[in-house]
Amino acid sequence: MSLSKELGKLEFGFWRGTRHYYDEHLADESVAVYPEPAGMLSRDEILQSIDDGARWEQVELEDMAMTEPAPGVVMLVYRATASRVGIDKPYRALVGSVYVKQDDVWKLAFNQQTPI
Repeated sequence: MSLSKELGKLEFGFWRGTRHYYDEHLADESVAVYPEPAGMLSRDEILQSIDDGARWEQVELEDMAMTEPAPGVVMLVYRATASRVGIDKPYRALVGSVYVKQDDVWKLAFNQQTPI
């Protein structure tokens, strides 16, 4: 599997995944920047914020681009459209993620979502 497909699959998993998925795939020192009220979150705060019953139902990740600025560091950018049961308007955002290789495994170190 190509690196872009591998990381795209990991990224999709964060939209639909459980708390266990996040714990397994987040880097040791990960951070996230989400729209308010979530704001800036540490790894522990990210894990605490995951409600396994309220994950995204339909998710589309489009226009994904990847760059590897240094060995073991990859940046992804894309457009996301996602919806939840009971919420009429889909969530749309520009998303940036940074992955780092830890112990030969890609882990999410940074994620930012900018609603559009």
